[in-house]
Amino acid sequence: MKTLYLMRHSKALNSSKDSSDFNRPLHPQGEIDAQTMGSRLLVKNPIPEIIISSPAKRALNTALQVLNELQISKKLLITHTNLYLASAQSILAVINDSNISLNRVCIIGHNPGISDLIYLLTGNPIHMTTSGIATIKIECDNWSEVFNGSGQLVNYETPE
Repeated sequence: MKTLYLMRHSKALNSSKDSSDFNRPLHPQGEIDAQTMGSRLLVKNPIPEIIISSPAKRALNTALQVLNELQISKKLLITHTNLYLASAQSILAVINDSNISLNRVCIIGHNPGISDLIYLLTGNPIHMTTSGIATIKIECDNWSEVFNGSGQLVNYETPE
């Protein structure tokens, strides 16, 4: 049995002419929401063994806030360029390549890919809000066995 946590990055500041979409920082409320969700992961779920994040500033900063709340090492954070504005299939490819020995993986990315992946894996049409976390259980021994329809949504939580 594997557990997949899918998280949409926290609220970011709007784009400006001085910064690219990739470099958008978190909004102050986004920082608070990321901390809230990290605390909820710590209390309610077995914590992820690894966090794989989009390298975009807003996603990476979300991941760092979550790591801090989980009180786990930054060595357990990996950035993956294929997660930046990725489609559901691209995110699934990253999951399929995950280390077989890991049982709990958290992916932090962007919409619409994260929402689309929840639907792809579970059939649940959830539109992820910023900082939302979906917990999906998958009956498999290896992440390479995760495919369309193989997951069961067991929890969806938002900061509100």
